Amino acid sequence: MKEEVVMYYAKPMENEKGLYKYHVDTAYQVMESELNQMLESITPLLHQCKETPEQYKEKMKIAMVMHDFGKLNMNFQKVMELLMKGENVRVEYYFRHELLSFYYMIPFVSRWQQQKGDFAYPLFAVLSHHKSMSPRFESFQREFDKDQWPLLTEKAKEYGYSLLDDYNLPIPQKITSNQIPPLKIYMENFFSLVN
Repeated sequence: MKEEVVMYYAKPMENEKGLYKYHVDTAYQVMESELNQMLESITPLLHQCKETPEQYKEKMKIAMVMHDFGKLNMNFQKVMELLMKGENVRVEYYFRHELLSFYYMIPFVSRWQQQKGDFAYPLFAVLSHHKSMSPRFESFQREFDKDQWPLLTEKAKEYGYSLLDDYNLPIPQKITSNQIPPLKIYMENFFSLVN
């Protein structure tokens, strides 16, 4: 029996440019070009933060590949499908994908804490790549109020993690829980450490 091929979308476009992998690959190429241009000029700052250019580069690459990881959830994919068909989207399908992307990046934190540098900026970058963040995370209140989150299926997680592997980046310990963590409390506690 043939395995069903699942197409994941990042944009509501039925051609290659709407595909999740195309979006990640394109964003990664832009980021890598920018990173290579600026790395030499920010190296003194990185050293002041006890961060090596290699550590910074890896963290930014991980953040880039993971920034839209939350778009792999079935609700987001349903929204893409409906928009491509020109149909209305029910409000309950909406969920800020950045929050899920952040959630699936949490396993990297223990790796980054073992390094000497500041490890929070990739997480800030992922959480705030569409909207600015406030100290109380009000822009995520709708999501915090939900009883159920559209967590990723195992197949979606495997697909997303395979993109890390495509770029020779470490794959984190996988989150296997289907329980919504007290993420707002976690975020408040975690980010208070860097304030």
